[in-house]
Amino acid sequence: MTDTFESLLPVFLLISIGIVVKWARLIPDDYWHGMERLSFYLFFPALLFLALARVDLDELSAGPISITVASALAILCFAGIILHKLAETLIGISPASYSSMFQGYTRWNAFVALAIAEKLFGPEGLAVVALVMATVIVPLVIVNVSVVGWLGTRPENAPNYFWLIVANPMIIGVLAGLAVSLSGITVYRPLFDTVELLSRVTLPLGLLLVGAALRFRMPGNAAAATVVTAAVKLVILPGLFLALALMTGVTGDALVIVAICGGVPTAMNGYIIAKEMGGDAPLFAAISTVQTAAAFFTLPLIIIAARYFAG
Repeated sequence: MTDTFESLLPVFLLISIGIVVKWARLIPDDYWHGMERLSFYLFFPALLFLALARVDLDELSAGPISITVASALAILCFAGIILHKLAETLIGISPASYSSMFQGYTRWNAFVALAIAEKLFGPEGLAVVALVMATVIVPLVIVNVSVVGWLGTRPENAPNYFWLIVANPMIIGVLAGLAVSLSGITVYRPLFDTVELLSRVTLPLGLLLVGAALRFRMPGNAAAATVVTAAVKLVILPGLFLALALMTGVTGDALVIVAICGGVPTAMNGYIIAKEMGGDAPLFAAISTVQTAAAFFTLPLIIIAARYFAG
């Protein structure tokens, strides 16, 4: 338990440093926005490309891993859509607020997953997380945008997310990495080294940005919705990932990494979707903040459980 906790501690310390730096206003708010854009458009895609371009998908058990995460998230999304009226009644929230709950338990923070997987398992960890992203990133963006647009009070000037999906740099990085891995193309070495240098910035900067993006003001309707969403995201979903991974034959370190992907907190970029598409942005900010804090305690337990089943 202690070893697992200490392995995760640097990840959450970097998130905490991001919180402190933002709170102390050492960097103007506009600079944070610039770093977010630079990370989104350059550093993050470079890391995803590198992780997938280097990996042998056959050795990685790509099929079972993709089936596991796609099935788990499909079950969760279907249940979340079917039961939304019941949840709204029981918790006492509006449809727009429920759309933020839906984002809260279906989105996942790839920065945190990548950092933990790399810390514990090295390049193999990065490759498995990148494969999970390749499997779910496009469907999850489409489903979340659709649900928020359906349940939220969509403004007339809401952006066209179809083009944001098509031009998403993370999707481009994933597809480019898969193309290199599957085709066996040899990338010009200086170019490959340049991408590698860019990728080294991604995880520490990404974790600082996660911390800086957290919001600590709790809206009045947040308590019950936040607790329920955290329970689904941090307990039920990793359990579902782990059960389906065992059923599909995922073993060893890959099993642990898949469980980590299921157990990381939600991604803060759902706040932008909620704000622009008429969801409950303050509630989503509260959900993201609570999940990030709670994951510091739940993730070690998830990793220990997954290692037990991995042998």
